[in-house]
Amino acid sequence: MDRIQMRLGPGWDALLMVAFAAAGCSVDDTPSVRAAGGKGGTTTSATGSTSTTAVTSSGSSGAGGSSSATGGAAGAEVAGAGGWAGEGGDGGSSGAGGTPEDAGDPCVVGTGPTQLPFAVDKYFIASGWMQASLIHQDTSCTYPSPPIADGGSSWDEGGVDARPLPDSKCWTITYTPTGPSDWAGVDWQYPANNWGTADGLVIPPGATRVTFVAWGDAGGEKVSFNVGYGPTSTDRFGASAADRLLTTLPTPFSIDVAGIYTCHSVRMGFGWIAGGGTTITFHIADIRWE
Repeated sequence: MDRIQMRLGPGWDALLMVAFAAAGCSVDDTPSVRAAGGKGGTTTSATGSTSTTAVTSSGSSGAGGSSSATGGAAGAEVAGAGGWAGEGGDGGSSGAGGTPEDAGDPCVVGTGPTQLPFAVDKYFIASGWMQASLIHQDTSCTYPSPPIADGGSSWDEGGVDARPLPDSKCWTITYTPTGPSDWAGVDWQYPANNWGTADGLVIPPGATRVTFVAWGDAGGEKVSFNVGYGPTSTDRFGASAADRLLTTLPTPFSIDVAGIYTCHSVRMGFGWIAGGGTTITFHIADIRWE
């Protein structure tokens, strides 16, 4: 209307109003402005129940102001403001702890041993060679039978019965280092070459120790013996008889696993490690879980 009055002059406004009315047009002298935007959406945590998963959310944007005040009250002469951003939803509750591996399995499964004691060589494979170029290991030795005169009582030392079990083997091992900082060893694994990535052998319930007989060719050989890959491994336990000095006589040894081994599968059922710069030859026989 302002632009039309400027061109037609005064007095024409009344006539134009009548003409517009006759044509069914609505005329509103309210200035053309932008209405204020609506209020933003409420936060998700204000009305909803606690989420089981932490989610960052935002409120819905407020409706923008109308493009003009036609048909409504005039708004402030500003653009419609967007809605306030909603606050993040409440964090979800902590999930229940996972079920430990083998926790629901019986101690005797599959084709494993059904009772104690059992020979390690029947189930575990001497496949875990470390520094293989420094090792020669075979089953060329013969484990002597207990003396007949005392019915084998001379082999019972520290509560360990060293009379061989069926399926046990007698191992001869030569460690040949190239320098004083060298070391080497072999792990008996289930299955072969299992360094902890596959399931192991489930031991029958009640196992408290791993026993074996060992001796050296010269005497004074220092060797460590181990079982399990450690508490942070998939074996979830580890024990050792460290730095044992061997004699030339077959001597029983024991590794205590009571209280640290529970009913779950084992990947490393036995192992030895030697170190230093001196070549040694020693023997291991009748390795068993009891």
